[in-house]
Amino acid sequence: MSREKHHVFGYGSLLDRADQGDTRGRICHLSGYTRLWNVAMDNRLTLPGYKYYLDAKTNERPEVFVVFLNIAPKKGAQVNGLVLPVDKSELASLDTRERNYSRVNISGDLTEPLDGTVWTYIGTDEARARYERGRREQRAVVSKEYHDQVRRQFRNFGADALAEFERLTEPTTCPVAELIRVRVPEGEGGGAGTT
Repeated sequence: MSREKHHVFGYGSLLDRADQGDTRGRICHLSGYTRLWNVAMDNRLTLPGYKYYLDAKTNERPEVFVVFLNIAPKKGAQVNGLVLPVDKSELASLDTRERNYSRVNISGDLTEPLDGTVWTYIGTDEARARYERGRREQRAVVSKEYHDQVRRQFRNFGADALAEFERLTEPTTCPVAELIRVRVPEGEGGGAGTT
């Protein structure tokens, strides 16, 4: 009996798996989607096993909404990213890590078909609502660390991959802020809701 194959399509921070030495991935393209900055976490909340950010200059915790990349359906659009094989335990770990996103089957939308199921993560309604609130209140920011990390990861696949990332990503209108990410251990924290 053959085991079902699973892959994940990363279009932003999930490329960090390649940074960590995972060489099994390859650049692919997802049709019918655009990449944009419209998912956010509420930095005022402390959730077990998650994170919050400090201002790099003041070391204080700003009352901001920290914004991340997302993809959304858009006819005629395309997104470049990295496809990596994963097993079911890795998928479960990614589901936990990507708490602002829902896992979606995009197997039929890749321009380079793969054997097995291909998943990606799309921002939840709640995460997009947090972004909209932060934008309205002018409290939405992008972490410079995240902003630079994603570009570095695409650059690792060559200048063409980075140039394509820039061309295929809708620019953010949010300021880029110098923030320090703080991991919250499991069992600590206790803010209500999700970020």
